[in-house]
Amino acid sequence: MPKIHEFQSSGEAYDASQVSDEISHGDILVVASENAVAVLDKAWPVAVTEFAGAFHIVSPDLTTPGYFQKNDLLDSYTQAVVVAAKAGFEAAS
Repeated sequence: MPKIHEFQSSGEAYDASQVSDEISHGDILVVASENAVAVLDKAWPVAVTEFAGAFHIVSPDLTTPGYFQKNDLLDSYTQAVVVAAKAGFEAAS
């Protein structure tokens, strides 16, 4: 089960994902001030919301759900979309 981590900015979240032992592959990063939610895919926080901030976005040749399914992160993606929806953030397509 992925952990949910909350941050003040997507830059802070990105930096923390690179150095913190508390954040692992598949964990969810939430930045309420930017309406942004991401899932950590190895070393890359990838946005599940329309607004990405400092997070990576999915390549235009893939859908966002397709990317996470391809990378065996569908459970994390699904949970992240629920977190985003509850906060009123728009999910990326």
